[in-house]
Amino acid sequence: MRFLRQGVSLTGLGGNGMDHIFEKLAEVQGIFKRFFGDRIQDCSIFSSFKGYTTLDMSNRYFMPKEGAHDDDICDLGQAVDPQGDLANLAGSSFVHTTDNKVFYYERSKTGKDGGYT
Repeated sequence: MRFLRQGVSLTGLGGNGMDHIFEKLAEVQGIFKRFFGDRIQDCSIFSSFKGYTTLDMSNRYFMPKEGAHDDDICDLGQAVDPQGDLANLAGSSFVHTTDNKVFYYERSKTGKDGGYT
């Protein structure tokens, strides 16, 4: 349970716009690494999918209960754990907190002017 993660990988499938964004993100990562040094673990936020660069992000579902503040503990929610299986696996030693929480958004057309919300 300590290492169980949820994640997402984004790719622009070789589009110049996304490649430019990925280059800038790599620059920012380098700045943070130079500033914080060894306090930031070495990890790559980039990988590859079918030859295209991807940006990989993830976080843990749970943290040890003894390290969590009571005010930060929250439920996984129906969308993430509809059957309650993850919560059962966590038992009483691990908890889901606001730091572990992920928000899901969907981009959709407004219908009026072809714009998006």
